[in-house]
Amino acid sequence: MEPALAKAAAAGVLRHEQADVLSGWIDALVAAGLVRVSADQYRTLGLTTAGREVMHGRAEPSQLAAPSRTPRASWRGPHGMARWRGSGGDW
Repeated sequence: MEPALAKAAAAGVLRHEQADVLSGWIDALVAAGLVRVSADQYRTLGLTTAGREVMHGRAEPSQLAAPSRTPRASWRGPHGMARWRGSGGDW
């Protein structure tokens, strides 16, 4: 985690959530254009310019929808990357 993010008030607030819930939040943040996923082999997450504005309180996350609490298909699952690659998807 970037040092500036580690010091943020929001750091660690989801640490008690299950993996499927975290996955849902990541998917929602990516869909809202607030977080990007790198294209390298390690698939790291990073804030977009819009995400940085929200983190600093200068903007509201207008397109962010809270994920459902039920497990669902995700690109992080055992077959997710194959589904994503087959769909012609792009980050």
